[in-house]
Amino acid sequence: MLVRVVNIVDLMRLWPPDKHPHGMTADHFEELITLDKDVIFAFHGYPGAIHQILYGRPNPGRFHVRG
Repeated sequence: MLVRVVNIVDLMRLWPPDKHPHGMTADHFEELITLDKDVIFAFHGYPGAIHQILYGRPNPGRFHVRG
């Protein structure tokens, strides 16, 4: 089993660029976080905050936030 770890220091990078100046383009997002794999976020805040930031990204059911 392969696991990819992506450490995101600036959560605003998860927004699209039209929502935040630090936002990540769809192509860059898909490059780092693939479209077809489950994603687990270990987050020290409220899970709803991450879900709100990821709203509109493809295949939202694959995002699992543990806060």
